[in-house]
Amino acid sequence: MRSTFALSMIRAARLCACALLALPALASAGPLTGFKDSWMVMGEASELNQDWMINRALTGKDALGVGYHRWKMDDSRHRVEHTGVNYVRRVARWNRPDSQANLWFALDVGTTREIHPSGHRMADRTGWMPMVQFDWETTRLYTLVSAATLRGKGGLQYDTYKAQAGFSFYEVNFDEWQPWLVVEAKRMPRFDDKVEVTPFLRFIHKSLYVEVGANTEGKPRVAVMKVFAF
Repeated sequence: MRSTFALSMIRAARLCACALLALPALASAGPLTGFKDSWMVMGEASELNQDWMINRALTGKDALGVGYHRWKMDDSRHRVEHTGVNYVRRVARWNRPDSQANLWFALDVGTTREIHPSGHRMADRTGWMPMVQFDWETTRLYTLVSAATLRGKGGLQYDTYKAQAGFSFYEVNFDEWQPWLVVEAKRMPRFDDKVEVTPFLRFIHKSLYVEVGANTEGKPRVAVMKVFAF
């Protein structure tokens, strides 16, 4: 029989090793890929961000999918929307007896539209978003850092930097819900010079995770991710 720790590490690899909840430097942290031939559906919604994605794991290291992302400046009509096709690659994984670390690369290519505070809408442009992410976790601790950039013609340039750290309240068996407390610090220089800090609760159960929280200004955020095997 597999040990509780081994089962927890499998879950961490699938569910906490980090996602694209969309592109997770652009969304909350979830698995970037599922296991081979699985489908993953992810969504995040807040007042300033929306990220929605579905992908299919081609191998245990690669996934291909489509997604929609929207970023909005606080108290402004300035927003950016991007719809595209994305590819995710787990570049490296380091397994230790009591921990696991992962390095991820992702690239999203599609159509980007930009609406300025005046309400003027720029012509749709081809945009591309490379992203690099590193995470480390045990059955009780979790950390993540990521950097992503949206680029396109006409000087299109939006960067996102993010760090997360958290802990699980207690260890559980594989078929039980496990609650985590995570704090995220995120900065998007073109939208706001401030660092957005968001504490949230993450609940993981097998191939499902749910996140609920609010940033330090009281603005709520909800995220859901589910892996399907057919």
